[in-house]
Amino acid sequence: MNSKLLPASVKMIVTFEFGEKRLVVFCERHKGLFGFLYLFEDAVLRQVEEDFLLRAVSRSELVMDEYCLERRMAGVFGVLSGLDAEAREVYGSIRVGRRLSRRLIL
Repeated sequence: MNSKLLPASVKMIVTFEFGEKRLVVFCERHKGLFGFLYLFEDAVLRQVEEDFLLRAVSRSELVMDEYCLERRMAGVFGVLSGLDAEAREVYGSIRVGRRLSRRLIL
């Protein structure tokens, strides 16, 4: 897991298409002290991260139990923003490199 802000697991809520072929799952949105935390799962990113984890197992940097644990959150990432918006708009903004607000943290 890349960040302490991400939970150990997430509940999938809805899927949407970004562009022509990229499927994204919107997991959750939490309002907290620093704004809104949007959680997404990107299938393309998931594959890249799973490949990375498997290579780590093959190099004996991870054991299979660690791989299975880390794999649960592969492809999941969070966006912390002061913007209260629809998930598709938030995801689209980060994919094209626009700032969501002055408090955007990836």
